[in-house]
Amino acid sequence: MIVTTDELKEHLSLIGIEIEQGVLERCLLASIEYCENHNEIKYTSESLPATVRMAILMLSAHLFNTREATTDKVSKQVEFGVHNLLNISRDNFSC
Repeated sequence: MIVTTDELKEHLSLIGIEIEQGVLERCLLASIEYCENHNEIKYTSESLPATVRMAILMLSAHLFNTREATTDKVSKQVEFGVHNLLNISRDNFSC
């Protein structure tokens, strides 16, 4: 996986806390797929820009923290930040 569950645990400040690995993996896989579809590119560990890594972590954290229904306001704030990071990466890749 291009971003690991250990990276997500660190991002969430969950190091040393017992968390179901499957939950973290599902959040990461959904976030990676979302970011790859948005930028129309399949990333590898070697080709993953820092902005996309952060977008994946932000979106994964949001999915982890809101595994149930969420308000539209929070969702839009996360979506705005993730899209800004992905657009930076897409603009840099196009150059």
